[in-house]
Amino acid sequence: MSAKQKLLQAFDSKQLINPTEGICNNIHLSQALASFNGLNVEVSNQRQSQCLEKMKKSIGKSQHYIFLLIDGLGYSLLKQFPKDGFVSSLDQVQKLNTVFPTSTATALTSLYTGKWPCDHGALEWWLYLPDKKRSIITLPFVDRFSREKLVDLGFVAQDIFVAPSMFSHFNSEVRIYSHGAIAKSTYSRYGAGYQKTYGYEQLGEGIDALIHDLHELEERNSFQYLYYHGLDSFIHKNGVTASGVNEILKQIDQQIYRIKQNLPASSKVIITADHGLLDIDSRNTLILTSDGPLDKLLIVPPTGSVRVPIFHVKVGKREEFQKIFNELYGEHFILLSKEEILSLKLLGPGSFCHATSERIGDFVGIATTDCILQYSKHSFKLAAHHGGLTANEVEVPLLII
Repeated sequence: MSAKQKLLQAFDSKQLINPTEGICNNIHLSQALASFNGLNVEVSNQRQSQCLEKMKKSIGKSQHYIFLLIDGLGYSLLKQFPKDGFVSSLDQVQKLNTVFPTSTATALTSLYTGKWPCDHGALEWWLYLPDKKRSIITLPFVDRFSREKLVDLGFVAQDIFVAPSMFSHFNSEVRIYSHGAIAKSTYSRYGAGYQKTYGYEQLGEGIDALIHDLHELEERNSFQYLYYHGLDSFIHKNGVTASGVNEILKQIDQQIYRIKQNLPASSKVIITADHGLLDIDSRNTLILTSDGPLDKLLIVPPTGSVRVPIFHVKVGKREEFQKIFNELYGEHFILLSKEEILSLKLLGPGSFCHATSERIGDFVGIATTDCILQYSKHSFKLAAHHGGLTANEVEVPLLII
């Protein structure tokens, strides 16, 4: 059975989730919000059009839009909100897929641009830029190995993030709220469309600023976007089932209710996530060794993530790499060629833009079990991960108030 057939079989059995089929994607949510804020959104086929219209109907026209992105809030976490809390009482709750890879870099860039990963090239946490012969970490905007700031090496945001943020073109008054440590980062400023951004330390401070601005903007059309990464950070370190998760969800619930209490007329609050997370037992860590048979076939260490490693293979070594990888890791990963990724439309309905085509490498591994693949020279320990195609990673909520 070919790798492509194995993946399709995994989709049919629901072992894995096809991110571009079935239910709508959070990219359609992004496109709907853009259309309500003055942009002309073009889609590629009838299914994309139907999903866009469904999102527009679900949200509805309004004078004020408040968009909350809760990093790491997978759909499966909804059941852990307080039973007597505000979120649990909401009627308008839907399930969406996020984009693949189920990475913050990939999903946020799709949300900011309204474009599928095939069109924006921000594929995962680690990227290799063949034209620059450099591996980078996307969101911190640094060299992967030296940790030098890319801006000090002559890079600008548009060198990596080739599609512009839609926020800079909205016809509403735009306000952005993000954690202070990242609010002025290269990626955050790019994602915000270089609009006015408020940096907060605690979520409550961010909500305070959002509510203050909401009253100030009451007579104007407005779009407010708040990004919160506290939940994701905690789960990465402690796991999805850690006792502290429920306390964070309780705090989020209380802050959402505060927004509800302060809403002016003609307002909509939209809440979603970039991905969910999956607990990974440390015993399920596979190692690709720096002195092993695969490393010598690679141009650079694996990029992507530990759930979805991307491999840039030396010329003439693809067949050998594929054979050895499947022997070593085939029980836990499906290895797809660049061509198979394109034909399966995993990165979206279109062809690959130049950036995506360069950065997707020669092969992509997709985890089929609760495991990760670490590179021995750059290993690290986390309790939970994402990037792959399990329901816990792909499915995210859409809450509308």
